[in-house]
Amino acid sequence: MHNYADLHERFMRAGHLAHILDKSHALIIVLDAERRLVHCSKAVLDLVGAARLDELWGLRPGDFLRCANADEAGCGAGSLCGECGALLCIREALDGLAGESECSLTIKSQDQLQAREFRVRTIPVSLDGQAFVAVSLHDWTHEKRCRSLEQVFLHDILNTVGAVKGILHFLRSDMTGDNRELLDTILPYFDLCVDEISAQQKLLAAENNELQLSQERFSLGQQLQGLANIHSQHALGKGKGIVVEMETSADEVISDRTIVHRMCMNLLKNALEATPGGGTVRMRGGVGPEAFHVSVHNPGAMAEDVQRHLFRRSFSTKGHGRGLGVYSVHLLCTNYLQGRVWFETGEAGTTFHLRIPQGQDLQQA
Repeated sequence: MHNYADLHERFMRAGHLAHILDKSHALIIVLDAERRLVHCSKAVLDLVGAARLDELWGLRPGDFLRCANADEAGCGAGSLCGECGALLCIREALDGLAGESECSLTIKSQDQLQAREFRVRTIPVSLDGQAFVAVSLHDWTHEKRCRSLEQVFLHDILNTVGAVKGILHFLRSDMTGDNRELLDTILPYFDLCVDEISAQQKLLAAENNELQLSQERFSLGQQLQGLANIHSQHALGKGKGIVVEMETSADEVISDRTIVHRMCMNLLKNALEATPGGGTVRMRGGVGPEAFHVSVHNPGAMAEDVQRHLFRRSFSTKGHGRGLGVYSVHLLCTNYLQGRVWFETGEAGTTFHLRIPQGQDLQQA
């Protein structure tokens, strides 16, 4: 068995760890007690356009990163530096506390200003009785910008679709005959569209650990039947049957209605895609005092290789760019509703099951 302490010392003496660090894409900085650079990875040199490490020795982060706020009086002394997440984390690490924060930098590059976003982690380090700080930077400028654009887009389109939906409901009150019947056919699709957009907002928030649940009382049977009615008119449901059955007389549940709607809809869509023309998809629901359950059955069996990869984010049997359906069901049910998702497959077909605890907040209210 290896003596790992000895191996560690040998790697340190041979300089392999520094070599590995320099060959990686990690942005790593080591600062002394005065926040001046002692060492950094090659990725940092590339970021700031320095050819050699000695060009940066003794400089503070805001100075060699060319932070616009550092122009005023140097890194840490500007009027806005007190709000810098990186500076606060570094000071905490010098006091012996590891830290994590975000840092928004306006960088001057070739007489132009660039907005950059960093995630910052700091670790206190002691060497020969001297205090140092190891700082790791993760540039997530593009990721954060995309997230902001997604949120703005979904918010705006939800407002637009919601406004059209409201106008159509208002017009419906003055309509009669065939026109009203046509509008009654169209309105459920607007309801579905609003629910889809709301559910996508919640999925993005869930992936970023930002989701907040909205519990309410609603009829599980009505929700399942509404999904069946809409999808029986959808291209996926053409020539196929959708049967909804409630296994209990109890019908009302307490949960996040939008999330439950999204999960059931995804399972129904998957079932319809796996069902040949003339086949039938069966949706069953049941409500108990502590939990409720939903099952969605289709007549097709699932291949073994599909079963092994089913809950992975990027996996799909439907082509590139798909694969969020079952993944999102698993993420939302397990991480946020504290429920369980599982499936059974064989000659009799494939059935997905959801078991979701009843929400407690409203029960106690």
